[in-house]
Amino acid sequence: MSVLNAPQTGSANAPVYKQIIDGIESKLPQEIRGPYQQIVVAGMKFLFDDTTHSMMVKRLDAAQQGGRVPGEIVKGTVDVIKVLHQESQGKMNPAAAFPASATLMYHIFEYAEHKQPGIQFDNDIIAGAAQSLMKQMAEAFHITPEQLQQGIEQNQQQGGDAPPAAAPAPVQEV
Repeated sequence: MSVLNAPQTGSANAPVYKQIIDGIESKLPQEIRGPYQQIVVAGMKFLFDDTTHSMMVKRLDAAQQGGRVPGEIVKGTVDVIKVLHQESQGKMNPAAAFPASATLMYHIFEYAEHKQPGIQFDNDIIAGAAQSLMKQMAEAFHITPEQLQQGIEQNQQQGGDAPPAAAPAPVQEV
């Protein structure tokens, strides 16, 4: 159920990111597939649209000079979700937003590897970024660590990796 047929970027990790995204999508409960797709498509449009793409490029360039690309990708991904949440007037489904944010993050990692020669993220960096993303998303949606852990455990028991479907408070402003 690939949401986007993104062009191959030449990233050495492109197959890894595709495998991760395919894994996320294969475990989505049916009821959040539509909202997930909407968020990912809107996020990709935001990231790669002619009017907003330059913001991402500038952030990546500044982050590379400061040696903090993974952290900036995570922060930027959360910022995109916050913007989309605001545009949805608070109607964004957090159970769809969590996996959608991960998918967007992996697309940005792939783009960064392609755009900035010499950059390649290893599995430890990718895993650490995923953990950081989930923590920052939980903070943005006012989900406590206990609620997040409970949702993870509940979903693992159901055979999935989808994030918790806790009722969110409004997302904090950027």
